[in-house]
Amino acid sequence: MKCPGKKVPLYLGKAHRIPQIKSPPHEEVVQALKINPSKRTNEQIQTIFRCLLLNKNLLNLLENPERIETASKEAHYVSLKRGEVLFFEGDEPDGWYFILDGSVDVIIRLYLIAEDCLSEADDNETTEFAQLMDKMSLDSQIDRLKRVNVINEGQIFGQHAYL
Repeated sequence: MKCPGKKVPLYLGKAHRIPQIKSPPHEEVVQALKINPSKRTNEQIQTIFRCLLLNKNLLNLLENPERIETASKEAHYVSLKRGEVLFFEGDEPDGWYFILDGSVDVIIRLYLIAEDCLSEADDNETTEFAQLMDKMSLDSQIDRLKRVNVINEGQIFGQHAYL
């Protein structure tokens, strides 16, 4: 369909542009998460909200802005040192986790039935996890620990058990 008259170009001014939402600086997110959820300002909640909103993995999990807002208000910051345990297999789930920095090893316990189950790789991993085996009161003659996954920065885990 043609309109009568002369052609007039259409210009979009600044008021008509959709603003680009940028992820907040990492330090601001960490600082906001360290504040007790009941004492966070609206600005701190918005910082966390933008971080969650712009993460594709989390957006798929949370599905809608209301859930993201709830997560922004209730999220807690957990910092672990190398070798610390976040939770053990079989623990009651208390939430799901989003890795801001570093990585998390997923380690499972293998029960050995016979000596022929042992291999050189198992011996190396047993040595690497000796401190963890002590914490868990495991016997290296009966049990082995094995790293089955490494979860990296920007990834989430624990959501299946929690939800």
